[in-house]
Amino acid sequence: MNMIANMGKEGMHISMDTLARICETLDCGITDVIELISDERK
Repeated sequence: MNMIANMGKEGMHISMDTLARICETLDCGITDVIELISDERK
């Protein structure tokens, strides 16, 4: 639960292993739990 909460915090990094375990537990794909956002500032 702590790792899921940390996913919403800016600057927090989560390992691929942790993401895989979350997906396995939730029976979902990785794109269901992450969103890629560009670091490019306008």
